[in-house]
This record gives sequence, structure tokens and C-alpha cells, in this order.
Amino acid sequence: MRRADPGLLAEGDTPRVAALNELGRRVDRWAHRGIEVSRLHPYDDPPSGAGEFFEDPAVVPAVAGIYGPVHVGRFPDGREFLDYDACVPVYRRWQALHLYEVASGGLKVLHAPDWATGRALAGALRGQAEGDLPEVFAWHHRKVLHAPDWATGRALAGALRGQAEGDLPEVFAWHHRKVLHAPDWATGRALAGALRGQAEGDLPEVFAWHHRYDVSSFAKHRQSLEAANWFETYAQRALNVAESEDGADGTFVIAGLAYESLTQEEARVAEEALSRHGVVECDVTRMIRWAAERAIEHQDAGRPRVEEAYRELVEGAIRLLKARGMEFEQIAAATGGPDGPLRELFPDWLAEQHESAMGTLRHRVLPDLTASLGQLLPTPTEADAAVFLAWLEANDLIQVFWHFGALMAFHRRHDRHAVAAAGREVLGMSAAVEHMANALGSTESTLYPKLKELWSGTGRIPDVMERMRQQGVLRSHSEAEFRAKMAMLRTVLTAPGDELACRDLLEAVLIRNHAQHRALGFMRKPELVEAFVTLFRAAFLTWHAVSCRRADPLLGAPR
Repeated sequence: MRRADPGLLAEGDTPRVAALNELGRRVDRWAHRGIEVSRLHPYDDPPSGAGEFFEDPAVVPAVAGIYGPVHVGRFPDGREFLDYDACVPVYRRWQALHLYEVASGGLKVLHAPDWATGRALAGALRGQAEGDLPEVFAWHHRKVLHAPDWATGRALAGALRGQAEGDLPEVFAWHHRKVLHAPDWATGRALAGALRGQAEGDLPEVFAWHHRYDVSSFAKHRQSLEAANWFETYAQRALNVAESEDGADGTFVIAGLAYESLTQEEARVAEEALSRHGVVECDVTRMIRWAAERAIEHQDAGRPRVEEAYRELVEGAIRLLKARGMEFEQIAAATGGPDGPLRELFPDWLAEQHESAMGTLRHRVLPDLTASLGQLLPTPTEADAAVFLAWLEANDLIQVFWHFGALMAFHRRHDRHAVAAAGREVLGMSAAVEHMANALGSTESTLYPKLKELWSGTGRIPDVMERMRQQGVLRSHSEAEFRAKMAMLRTVLTAPGDELACRDLLEAVLIRNHAQHRALGFMRKPELVEAFVTLFRAAFLTWHAVSCRRADPLLGAPR
């Protein structure tokens, strides 16, 4: 957007002044709820007479001094107000990223004195890592200093810090990929004069390696980038003006008809974003793949802020496609599938936690049950464990996997807050065990009768459970009592089969009751992890017992 300047606003040019005043008023009012939600932003739809003050940098060539200061008449008495910008850049977010890439995009080049040496050098270097190459120092994109090895290069870089351009030997760039090295200014100027007009094949060759930016991709995906940013701007405004109610925790809630209206408005904005910029969904998925690849490159290079900017660009494009009815899994499949860059940038959380749960089953649960079940039940296998995890997903018991992920996150921390948080995940798993019991068909109200009901008909389990309940092992009122009852269960119930299986179930009930009513703050982190595994083992063992009795395909084949 070009600001008003004396060349555009002549004295007494009332219509143009009025148009700019109206533009300012519309910009101020646009975000207010009183304005129709489908109204375009004034910069996208300027009022009559104000459009001439806007320029698209992709269409209008850059002019020297476009950002220089100009004098603009701002006061009735004719005094001039010094404005330090002749042009106000109105950036889409992707344009700021493009600017960063260009501004930070140094070149790594290797100098060869002739064609034969150059070709040999290029062949030898293919596939080598950046650290194995001699270093070339880039300066202002078009000036480079060549160092034959790392030691000389580092010394040269140290010596040149802070020096002005005129103090450096010059290297003349030609067609961006061919450069000629001159040791000093005089030789450089003479060489430049002699080479003017010569063909590329007559020049000694320099091989460029590892460009740090890719201008052509921004041009290639420009319309998709514009569409994604358009959607982001107008979808955010639709959210801002949606009817909402204050939530109990200080948030705002959009529900009912207001939520349906918001969803419809997002769909309308998404359709307009695509049609206005002449793209379709597959164009946007191609842009997503490219932006995700760039995000990963910056992540690997240790530039988290740039990586985050690309990530947000990807997220905005994903929201656009979701407003068009696509699910994330469809978008991921269209951008490379499970091994594509989108999945690398946004890993499959459930798959990761699924693997964590399988690791616990494989290394902590199945070996214990192999030794403890005796003749009570067939020994469960890793295939049974996989069916169990699939059953959890099929019954929307995803919170089980959440507790695995959260516990592992806190397991890597060592402060007292991490211990309290780990205790909270144990409590969450105890609730999840009850939910699993419900999914298996229990109709009882609390965990102990649920487990007793589900184990009915399997060995002497219900009888052993009831005998121990009558001895008061299911409740505790202090740390000492809790530890005493856990020790009692492990001392009394030792025989393989009914007793060891029953011990797992009763320990789970005792952990659940104390966590629910007294908390587990007295436990150390290793104890909390062990309690978590006990709860998970009891849940798997109960599922296994039920699956051995039923022919329900979701529970596995009958034994």
C-alpha cells in the first residue's frame, strides 16, 4: 500500500482525501461485530477512489527509494509532516517468510580454475556432507571470499568481521551460478571489463553447493499461499464476531446455532479463498508438502523460530482444507503418507503412544502373566496384546494412550511437580480401568464389583476376591496403612493361577481407592510407574479373561 504523497494528493484534492479518510474509517470498523461477517477487509476491497494507493509488488516493479522518507501535508495551515515511509508494506505471513529466506540465504561455493578441474571437483563432492567441504564465506550475497581449508577460512572470517565492502577483495557473480575470483579491486575491475558480453562457456566454472533458499518455490506456490492466508484472516474474523458465552473458567464458549453458523462461515470463506486465488485442494496439498519440508529443514538446521513460522503456515493451510471437508488423515495421505513430511512434522500421536503401550505389554505385562497364570487361562501372546490395543481404539478408550504419553513426559523430569503430575496420571489410569470394565459389559457401579462381575466363572477368582475384601484390604487411610495392605496382598497371594491373578486385581482396586480419596503424593516416581503398570496389567488381564470366554470378534476368538 503506497501512502498519500504530494505527487498523488495535490492541494485541494478533496475526493482523494475523502477516499483515504473513508478507508481509515473502514479499517477501524472492520473488526467490530456490527459489521457483516462476510464483508471484505478494506485493503482487499478499498472504497471508491482509494484503490490507486495500493500496489501489488508482484505486478509493479520496485522503484529506488520507495521506502525513503517523503513530506506529506497533514495540517490545515500547510505545515508538512515528515513521513518515514513512502510505502507501507502490508504483508501476508508467507511474504515475511520469503523475505527472511532471501535475506539469510548465503551461498556455499567451490572455486575451480578451469572446466576440467571443476567437473572433477563436482563429481568428487556429490553426496558429501557440508562439514566435509572447504569453506566459502558469503558476504552480501554477491561477494564471496574463498578459503582453501577450514583453518584458513576461520582465520579469514575472524579478520573480516566488521570490515566495509570496499576493504574486501571482490568476486564477480555472473548468472548466479558462475563466479570469478579476483584477489584485489584493480584486477577485479579489469577482469569484469574483459568479460562483458562473453558467453557462459568461455568462463571458468565455479560450482555452487547448498543454496539456503528457494525463490522459485514461493512463486510456484504463491496462489496457494495467498489462499491459505486469506482463509486465516477471514476465518479468524468470523471467530472473533461469533456469538459466544462466558465459560466458568474464564474462556468463551461457542455452542448450538452459533457454532453451526461459525462452521458454515468458515466453509464459505474456504470456498472463496480457493476460487478468488484460482486454486483447488490438490494445489494446497502440494504447498503443504513443500512448506512442511522447509519446516523440517530449518528444524534440522537449528532455527526453531523459522521452523515454527513454516509450521504455522502449514497449520493454516490444513485448517483451510478441513473447512472444505477434508480430514487430517486425507491431507497426510496426499502429502506423502505415513513417511511424508507432514507426518514427520506432525507425528501420529496415537501411533507413538500405541507403541509405548505395546512396549509395556511386551516387556512388563506378558512376561509376568506367563509366570503367574498357571492353568487359570491360556498364556496371552503379543498378538493378543495387539488385539487388546485395537479394542481400546475401537471403543474410544483413547485416554489410556494419553496417560501413557503424559506419564512418559513427566518421567523425564525430576522436580517435585513432576511427581505430583505422575500421581495424577496414575489416578487417570485407574479411572480408565473402570471405563474398560464398562466397555467389557459390566453393569456395576464401582471398580471392585465390576472386576468381580467380569471374572465370574473363571477359576476361584470371585471367591478369593471376596475373602480378601472381608479382611479389609481394599481401603486405606494413610501412607502406612496403604503400604501395609500392599505388603499383605503380596505376602498372602503367592500361588500361580487364581491367587496371583487375584493379587493384580486387588492391588489395582487398592491403588484406585487411595489415589481417588487420599492421593499418592507420598510415592516416589518409580513407585508411581509401578502402580501405573499394575493398573494396566489388571485391565489387560481382565480383557484377556473375558475374551477367552466370548466369541465377540472385538474381544478376540474364543479359546
